[in-house]
Amino acid sequence: MDLVELGQAFRDARLQSRQPQKDVSAKTGVSVTTISQFENGMLTDLGTVRLLALLEQVGLELSARLRTQRRTLDDVAGGSPSPIGPILIRTALSH
Repeated sequence: MDLVELGQAFRDARLQSRQPQKDVSAKTGVSVTTISQFENGMLTDLGTVRLLALLEQVGLELSARLRTQRRTLDDVAGGSPSPIGPILIRTALSH
């Protein structure tokens, strides 16, 4: 999963949680401009601390695992997409 896909997942979760960008910005300290660029795939780098703060705010978590690891039953039951790379994003409710 790359930064563009993370941004799309973030946007989907933010909209589902009914949080405007300005509210997420106020709670995380990440500017509305950066949030918009993240959601629209226009960032080349975000930084780990800011990325984790954004994901947490909308109920997502980031986990890493080996690429060779297959999807678990929890992944399938939670509707998580197949990992494209070594990083998988999941909702906090899917584990």
